[in-house]
Amino acid sequence: MLNFGFWASSKGMVKVPDLSGLTKSAAITAIQNANLNYVDGGSTTTNNSSLDNIVASQLPNANELVQYESNVTFIYYTYVAVPTPTPVTPTPVTPTPVTPTPVTPTPVTPVTPTTYDIYVYCDALTGIYSGYYGTQSSSSYITVGTTTDPSLTSEQIIAICGVPNDCVVAPTPTPIPTPVTPTPVTPTPVTPTPTYCRTETRSTSRALCDSELAEYYVCYANPDYTNEISATFVNCLIAPSPTPTPVTPTPVTPTPVTPTPVTPTPVTPTPVTPTPVTPTPVTPTPVTPTPYFKGSLSPSTKVIMSDGILKDAVDVVVGDELKSVIIPGLGDNFTTTEVEQWIGTSSLSALEPTATTVTSITVYTSPIYVNINGDGFSGSHLLLTKRNNEVKMRYTVDILDTDLVWGSESNSWESITSFEKIVYDNTVISINCEPYDMFFTEKALTHDGNQDSFI
Repeated sequence: MLNFGFWASSKGMVKVPDLSGLTKSAAITAIQNANLNYVDGGSTTTNNSSLDNIVASQLPNANELVQYESNVTFIYYTYVAVPTPTPVTPTPVTPTPVTPTPVTPTPVTPVTPTTYDIYVYCDALTGIYSGYYGTQSSSSYITVGTTTDPSLTSEQIIAICGVPNDCVVAPTPTPIPTPVTPTPVTPTPVTPTPTYCRTETRSTSRALCDSELAEYYVCYANPDYTNEISATFVNCLIAPSPTPTPVTPTPVTPTPVTPTPVTPTPVTPTPVTPTPVTPTPVTPTPVTPTPYFKGSLSPSTKVIMSDGILKDAVDVVVGDELKSVIIPGLGDNFTTTEVEQWIGTSSLSALEPTATTVTSITVYTSPIYVNINGDGFSGSHLLLTKRNNEVKMRYTVDILDTDLVWGSESNSWESITSFEKIVYDNTVISINCEPYDMFFTEKALTHDGNQDSFI
């Protein structure tokens, strides 16, 4: 499993506002409205009165993706008027002869230039890196250095400090297909091709399994199980212990040995005085339990806001209102077991719409990726599904391509038109919302992914 070595703030990521053309007070307001911290960067003089108190430059640059409540600084102009010279009529002066006085030069102590700390920070989620002034501890996502120049650009700082070792580019988001008006087509009857499927045990190098064996559901084109069509992972298996090969012992004839008599040497025991030992008390180290994360989305999966706007999961922040519905009989404080065992009515239709608020966001990695109708999920994400008139919440890794999912636009059951399971370590976004635990991706109704009672 990949280890990014850095966890994004649970409050999410924000874009740095563009401060160009703003006054000092307006720029500070824009920074604070974006949930970022203003750090005074000082001013620079100008002879242009129209630029007085206007932002001259900023760090980080406009529209960069940074952590929630990160520091933003800027330099603004201060107008200094150019004095108008007053004509002076020179008065003739008769020079007085001056006898030069010898001057002994005073030794000058060289001035040590001011040193500034600089660093390059790499965002573990997006792979974007930039240079900044300030002090940071060196890590796999941060490189540090120093300079005597107080006005380096981000690119110049990167050239001095270098790019962090673990700076990688996040997976390319799945492109959003352009809606196409379908042309009515008269369906041609198709005779289904028979397939022959069975469960098989196969070796695997999946990071999902502790052993090298896993159970797969394999389908073939022929009744003698030849010409494989597909193999779908089912679950991990414990590797069987090897059967030991029996070994026939070789008989050995013992060689008689005549014992040599030994006269024992008397030994006088030396008394030993025991040294008392005072036990050292040990203070137990408290252990903070690791939070348990359930379902998560790929960074490029669209989430529907309460006003109908679509937003990438990586851009969702704490406080966003998401589109939700109220499902009869499905409690918002259910435990994991209660959610997994809940069975809905098969006549479920036209759910009551509502809104729910994002309370926390977590970024981590998942060893399996499931794509359903273009939306990407971790294998442990729960979706509302219908299978043979049975309505329940199912993990994406257990969903079949013949199941139905609940669509947002139709507010009813929809077929799965694209379905794929991929095994690899990928970055995922876990969203928790309250007071309602259900929210919509672009194509499905899902359960939130990180809830205190959902353990």
